Amino acid sequence: MNHQHQYTIEKLKKTKSVEMSHEKGIWGKRLFPSNFMRGFDPFVLLDEFFVEPPGELPTQINQGFECLTYVLDGNFEFKDHNGNTRTISDGGLQRFTAPKGVQNSFRPVSNGVNHGLRLWIKLPSEMHGSEISFQYLEAKDIPYEENATKLIRKIAGKKCPLMLHGNIQFDDVTLAKKAFHKFTFSEKSRCFIYVITGINGSIRINDIIIEPGEGIFFENLHDLTVICREKACRFIFVSGMPYGEPIKVKGGIVE
Repeated sequence: MNHQHQYTIEKLKKTKSVEMSHEKGIWGKRLFPSNFMRGFDPFVLLDEFFVEPPGELPTQINQGFECLTYVLDGNFEFKDHNGNTRTISDGGLQRFTAPKGVQNSFRPVSNGVNHGLRLWIKLPSEMHGSEISFQYLEAKDIPYEENATKLIRKIAGKKCPLMLHGNIQFDDVTLAKKAFHKFTFSEKSRCFIYVITGINGSIRINDIIIEPGEGIFFENLHDLTVICREKACRFIFVSGMPYGEPIKVKGGIVE
């Protein structure tokens, strides 16, 4: 992966994910970067991945970004570059901040298909050379809002225990059919929504339909309403303030 572009969009841009092909036992979808959508400052990459033993996520040198790995289903053992290990189950997550090079391994420890999301967030150039840090949270640590028609898990943002360098909001949203939710955010922020493939329901924003495995990017807005269509749906909403720096990616290195 070697991309040196970032997009500025007008209002709403719908994007399909692309199929990822890895070794046996690993598959998934990449929303970006791709030919349809590259860097979206401060966001670098979003993958939805599926791993079945004995497969495991590839290990590489990572540098210049924060990585959030969110387990949707199953159990993963994470091992850091110092040999520390930690198992995270459904609804838990790991975050590493890697101004300098770091290696992690991610191995499923339960039978069947293990499912998760991985988000890369650029670090500003002034942080390069700072110390590496890790954080682990279990499902019980994640605050949530719930009523008869929706469940919103607050992965990152105000009053959330996850510590990220940037001003990032990350919500995992499940809506009942025909339900809706309105998001509000700064007009200066950049945002995207991705519909998770684990539930078949699609969503509607204005007159745009977003199916599972598709996303929509937007900026220069201050609010947006998502409507669930005929079936229950699950999606993530992510927003962040851009750094105004180019995003250059080569392998696991972000400059």
